[in-house]
Amino acid sequence: MAGNTVAQTLAASPNITGGAWRAPLGSTLPTDTTTALTTPLVPLGYVGDQGVTRTENRPQTKKFAWGGSLVASLQQSYSVTYTFQLLQPLDPDVLMAVHSDGNVTVTPATSTVGTITTTTLNPTLNKNAVWVFEGFYQLATVRQALPIARVTEVRAYKWTHLDLAVYDCTLEAFPDNSGNFVYQITDDGVHT
Repeated sequence: MAGNTVAQTLAASPNITGGAWRAPLGSTLPTDTTTALTTPLVPLGYVGDQGVTRTENRPQTKKFAWGGSLVASLQQSYSVTYTFQLLQPLDPDVLMAVHSDGNVTVTPATSTVGTITTTTLNPTLNKNAVWVFEGFYQLATVRQALPIARVTEVRAYKWTHLDLAVYDCTLEAFPDNSGNFVYQITDDGVHT
C-alpha cells in the first residue's frame, strides 16, 4: 500500500500470556497470529520493558573500479539475533532456555520444603529450540517464529536490592531446511 496509513504503524506489547515462547527443536511453528500458542510451546514469563530487539547483520565488502567508482557491494554473510531480558529467573522454563534443558533439575515441593530447582553452569552447548515472539498494537497482531535458535550470550547477572535480577540474553537464529531464519506473520486486524 502506498501513502500514509496509521493502521500500518506498530508499537508492540506482549499478550497477556507473554511475549516470548520456547519449544523443543522440530515443534510446529505457528502459521497465523490468532491461533493460541499451546504445548509444547512454553511461555517464558515477563520480558523487560525494552521489549525484544531483532538485528539482521549483512556485512558488505565494497568493490571499486579503476578510478574509484563503487561498482558493487558484496554480501559476506547473514545472521539474525534477538536481544531481550527475561525477568523471571526463578522459573525453571526460563532457566532451561538460558542454561540448557539438561542443566536444570526440578524437585517438587514436599510438606517441609518448596520446589527446589538446581541449575548447573558449565560449558555444555545450549540446545537449539523453536522460539516464538508475539505482540499486538491496536487491531494488529504480529508473531515472529524462529525454527532453530539458541541463547548464545547471557550478559552480567547481578544481585542487588536496588533492581530485579534478570537474564539479559542474546538469541542466535539459524536457517531451517528452506534457508529461512525467521518467519514473521502480521495481521493488521482490518476486516473487509
